[in-house]
Amino acid sequence: MRGWLSLFTRERNLQRYRTGIFMATAEPELIRKALGTLRQQFLEVDFTLVGPRAYDEVFRGAGKPLWLEDLKLNPLRALSRLRKQRFEIAAVVLAGRPTFFKPKLMTFFLNPARFVVFNETADGFALDLAHWKLAGSQFFRRSRFVRPGAIFFFPFGLLYLLLRMLRLRFSGRVQLSAPSRK
Repeated sequence: MRGWLSLFTRERNLQRYRTGIFMATAEPELIRKALGTLRQQFLEVDFTLVGPRAYDEVFRGAGKPLWLEDLKLNPLRALSRLRKQRFEIAAVVLAGRPTFFKPKLMTFFLNPARFVVFNETADGFALDLAHWKLAGSQFFRRSRFVRPGAIFFFPFGLLYLLLRMLRLRFSGRVQLSAPSRK
């Protein structure tokens, strides 16, 4: 199975894969650690590394680099081209920081046979049923950083402001448009 369906499988042996893509979506020191871990876990995999040109030294000798700056010129075409390469593994660093949002999201549209996620300590795990407890704990640990106030405020806050404006308007305290007098 490929893509999102691979989340519903259990596979302990990940050594059969030969091609992969690694999205460098964190700081250089964390990417170095994640690449080291990735190399230890997947000895036979030929990785394509995606990141900014500033990571040239970090990527040196670790695989074939693709630069984010080039992919940003035409992102839909780049995504289509990467999907056609049919990578077996798509690895991404989800370190709980708001940087590199689009490349992180792009990873989950590549349709690989297996997703591998690295956290802020460069610990990697396959995203599937065999690791659902670990994935769940990562999700809940990060969800406490999300502030739901803005999400909850929007529909109710907007409704409150509209009702308040209408009340003021009909009570005569606010005039929406002043007549032009010359």
